[in-house]
Amino acid sequence: MNTEEISILANSLGERVYVCSINQLNDILKIRGVKYIIIYTEPDHVSHGHWVLMYKSKKTLYLFDSLARDISFYNFKVKYTIVQVCNIAVQPAHSVKCGHFVLFFLYFLINGRSVDSVIEVLYNYQNIDSAIVNINHTFLYRTAKTKNTLWC
Repeated sequence: MNTEEISILANSLGERVYVCSINQLNDILKIRGVKYIIIYTEPDHVSHGHWVLMYKSKKTLYLFDSLARDISFYNFKVKYTIVQVCNIAVQPAHSVKCGHFVLFFLYFLINGRSVDSVIEVLYNYQNIDSAIVNINHTFLYRTAKTKNTLWC
């Protein structure tokens, strides 16, 4: 999933969502009222990376990483406390669906689900037969536009 696709999908969920690469994160954090940030964990010029979600509450950034990598793995250079909200990998290591997992998490978070319940949904989703897991971009886009809750 590229930056344009994830930005269109994320911003169709009814909240302002910023999408940036890791080297743009500090600039985005300076914007007043920033709450949700989807981060590409590589600089702009690198084509193979990973999507993660941060959401901000006061001086704390909460990180959702579908691979449950330790925060230190990304070497975020920010002036905030970062709390990892998912310490169980919900995405198989060989999967390239990190953007989908970020969008699922974001959708449920925006719609008032608790972090624990969202992680449980994602963990269960990850274990569904692989034929169901291969959700295509068209389905995701249609789902985001209609805010259909049948993502899981």
